[in-house]
Amino acid sequence: MLRPLPLLPSEPSLRAKRSGCVVRSERPATLLSLSGVVGLWVVLATGGLGSSVARGADFTVWSHRQALTLDASGWVKLALPDATLDRARADLADLRVLDAQDQELPYALVRPGALAPVSLTPKAFQAELKEGSTVLTLETGTDQPLLTVTLATSARAFVKPVSVAVSQDGARWDVLAEAVPVYRQGPDVQLALGLAGQTAKWIRLTIDDRRSPPVAFTGAALSLGHARAAAVSAVPVRVRERVEVGQQTVLTLDLGAAHLPLTGLRLTAPDRAFRRSVRLSFRAWQEGAVVERTLATGELTRTPLDEALAGERLTLLLPGTPSPSRELLLHLENGDSPPLGAIEVQAERRPVWLILSGPATALVVGNPRAAAPRYDLATLSSSFADLPVLNPAPAGTPGVEAGTVPFGPLLANPRHQPVDPLASVLVDGAPLEPRAWSGKKSVVIETPGLQRLDLDRDVLAGARRDLGDLRLERQGRQVPYVIERTSREWELPLTAELDNDPERPRVGRWRIAVPKNLPITRLTLSSRQPLFQRFLQLMDTPADPRVTSRNRLLTAESWTRTPETVDRPFTLRLGSAPEGDMLLLEVDNGDNAPLVLDRVTAWYPVVRILFRAPDTQPVTLLFGDKSVLPPTYDVSLVAAELINADAAAARFSEHPADLPPPSKAKSKRSSRYAFWIALGAVVISLLAVIRRLVPKPPTPAP
Repeated sequence: MLRPLPLLPSEPSLRAKRSGCVVRSERPATLLSLSGVVGLWVVLATGGLGSSVARGADFTVWSHRQALTLDASGWVKLALPDATLDRARADLADLRVLDAQDQELPYALVRPGALAPVSLTPKAFQAELKEGSTVLTLETGTDQPLLTVTLATSARAFVKPVSVAVSQDGARWDVLAEAVPVYRQGPDVQLALGLAGQTAKWIRLTIDDRRSPPVAFTGAALSLGHARAAAVSAVPVRVRERVEVGQQTVLTLDLGAAHLPLTGLRLTAPDRAFRRSVRLSFRAWQEGAVVERTLATGELTRTPLDEALAGERLTLLLPGTPSPSRELLLHLENGDSPPLGAIEVQAERRPVWLILSGPATALVVGNPRAAAPRYDLATLSSSFADLPVLNPAPAGTPGVEAGTVPFGPLLANPRHQPVDPLASVLVDGAPLEPRAWSGKKSVVIETPGLQRLDLDRDVLAGARRDLGDLRLERQGRQVPYVIERTSREWELPLTAELDNDPERPRVGRWRIAVPKNLPITRLTLSSRQPLFQRFLQLMDTPADPRVTSRNRLLTAESWTRTPETVDRPFTLRLGSAPEGDMLLLEVDNGDNAPLVLDRVTAWYPVVRILFRAPDTQPVTLLFGDKSVLPPTYDVSLVAAELINADAAAARFSEHPADLPPPSKAKSKRSSRYAFWIALGAVVISLLAVIRRLVPKPPTPAP
């Protein structure tokens, strides 16, 4: 006999077997759909499912365990804490919920996505001109949450402060904001006013006209939210490091946890006016090296409108997918402007909901090899859409965890045998093969553990372009490492020496000395002249004149200078890095006065290597062998741990190291050459002796 079917399942008898998985978005349904009812009916009609799904699972291979206080039966929806997301895999495939007997319990995961706002025209719009102000009154005609109201006007240039108030009856008004600027100043336009998700039948906008003449606003549009939209919560962000590299500011951001579904980053800076292109990236292992991969790009601006008002867009929007790392890099392009002042960053994230039925006592995470569970519960998850969150996050409260009520602290699993994956592969490699290294540098280790060593220009110029000839040596053995190629650049001032050709009076030519084989990516040129247009060619002199005597063209561009750009350097981006130690810059002056160069600067990339040192004993960096094969280290298997771990800064010793003595390999090659030369001399001597012993033919009679 069938039992009555509730609209929401409420008994733990609805435990599922393994067969269906994680829900990525929440469907806007409030009751079970017909298919959901039929599916639930079939489950109950067949006698329900067991109270647990584990069959003697071994949870000692999970690295972390978290207490979960859920005593009562019945379905609940919990927001997972940041610490849990940090230790779990990004896809949460290793998450398991356990009961008091350490038996696995079924659950469903819901990652609420962004619900697109709906645009609506107000039911009524009235504009009233008063002394010193314009009052706009809107009848919304909806009971849905209100996100923004956007005004419509054909006015070209204006700045107006606006006060925003809402009401349910048109008599009692609640003020939401005051002196919020709306403006149109050239390309900068801001006509939207936030309503903070309020529900209201009436909206009143009071526009201050005391500073400037009134502006005719002809209409408005409302942006509606969703009553069931997941509220975002604030994530405190620590600026762990700030580096000024050339025309770029790079901030290393510590989110405190990885795998957070971030929706935005907001910056605060004291500067009154600025415009910056920004790029958010993270470090990842790719094709045998650590590289930076871009998460998002955008532009942050603050525009002064008058003495009291400023328009600003200081939020970088993110898609809400799990952040791949707890450490992100924020690049701000300063151009020719000075760097911004003290910068603070705050992030926002969406929740990740866990739906289950108690009693439950713990959850475990931290198994990189665990297969994703498959539960029938996932197929019925839309039935739980209207469940209240048992531990909602205080929206907008940084540093307050949603999951601190039912969740205990996340601790290392006491039954787990922790293994340091870096210890066995990052210290001792294979014995170092003797080679004819041309360069050698001693590396100072100040703190044992993971090290980060920035390669200086001597190493970059002396090593191969692919850096495959780099070797770290410690007590005769190789030290495994990984190469990190960053998007940062080092600055190198250069000296340009005028060297005009008398046979070409219309062309100015400069000789620019550079370190040989340095991987220069661009040059910046500065000139005090306020107005000109010149065509430039940059050439590389041959590295070996015995091979070729022709110069190699690196780039050719036109430089236009106007009074508006007089303080802006010109950038020459090189198609390939120079190989010689001298660059030739030619400028076609035409019939104009010769161009004067005030400053020339080269830029080359910041490249570093990551390795592990068990103690403070110095290691040696060897480089400069064109024939050696690139190394292959097992360190690539733990690249993720290496990237996310904190590294100490190693440095090169100030005392130059002696070049290594000639290697045995080189001695062997020299011995082989001497053997063949001696053998050739013996053969020639024998041929001369044989020629003397052979009798000469008789001379024919005349």
